[in-house]
Amino acid sequence: MSPPFAQSRNSDDASVDDLRTLLGRVLETSAVEIDHLIDELQTLRRKLQGDSDRIQTDIAKYTALSEQVMQVTKIAFESVQKLPEAPSIGA
Repeated sequence: MSPPFAQSRNSDDASVDDLRTLLGRVLETSAVEIDHLIDELQTLRRKLQGDSDRIQTDIAKYTALSEQVMQVTKIAFESVQKLPEAPSIGA
């Protein structure tokens, strides 16, 4: 029969091994969660970059269209000014 001290030592070794196993699982789970969060953040970053690119393109198109509308408006205004005056209908 082994002395009580030896049993306590074996029990302590088992507890240490259990603690190591538990900590290893926690570490692994945490690392997997962190990797998952990093992947999600990278996906969001790519989406934000794509949205930013699209918005910048839309702004450039809107600016060009707005300038074209201003040019057409100016041409129409100048053309109307050059029209001869119409005689009044009631005269």
